Amino acid sequence: MKYFFPIFFCLLFYSCKNSNERSDEFPIARVGDRYLYPSDLLGKNHELSDTSLITPEAINTWINKELLYNYVSKKQSVSAEIENKLFDYEQSLLINSYEESVLMNFPISITEDMILSYYKENGSKYEILEDVYKFQYLVLSDAYPELDSIIGLLNKDIVEASLESFCKESEGRCLLNPSWVSSDILASSGLPEYMWKESAKFQKFYLDNYVVLLYRILDKRKIGEKIPLEIVKEEIREVLLFQKQKELLRKKEEEIISKALNDEEVEIFK
Repeated sequence: MKYFFPIFFCLLFYSCKNSNERSDEFPIARVGDRYLYPSDLLGKNHELSDTSLITPEAINTWINKELLYNYVSKKQSVSAEIENKLFDYEQSLLINSYEESVLMNFPISITEDMILSYYKENGSKYEILEDVYKFQYLVLSDAYPELDSIIGLLNKDIVEASLESFCKESEGRCLLNPSWVSSDILASSGLPEYMWKESAKFQKFYLDNYVVLLYRILDKRKIGEKIPLEIVKEEIREVLLFQKQKELLRKKEEEIISKALNDEEVEIFK
């Protein structure tokens, strides 16, 4: 059976005094001696003024869960197994919370040198599984103003604001920053495979009588070669960050254990 308690139900409790009453907010609902407060539904990352999450459905869910718990707890006692599971869960929550606070208070920086060093030492892990191309292109009308001047600027790595604006509206027909792409993406640009040749300068290829593809392929890597650093840089950064965080937490754990042993808080009975 579902229970419906509209939000204005909380008005009944504005003046209530109860053992767990909070001075900074009014309760929304009550089941037995348990009270539901706005912050219980909003969480720590929301302002109490944000009531979008305080819905009848959310209130009903809490009420139904509390009613079911009250009924079951009266019918069934807590076994030693459940108590052990609760204790293990509480331990895990507290330890995880402590670890999060440690990582928050001791931020870890991963430098470019660290990434490069890891990349060099672990090159065998990063082999290309398909051909990739360092590709840059844009598709323009043949009547685009000063087309040859645009090509000259692009060859000097100068991108005008008008081109950036154009590419934002071109629905993926531009790749102004040189990027490593697969052969599938290269083919989707409209460039035929026989023209997939490396060039430091932009080339023109007419997709039809009125539309021209400006492109250049700056580099190419084949299957089995080492993956370019640009492709795996963020992946390596995450790996190094995880390693450093793990090392930091291990040191903190060792400090806690060492202090406890020195204070003779540990005893093993024989």
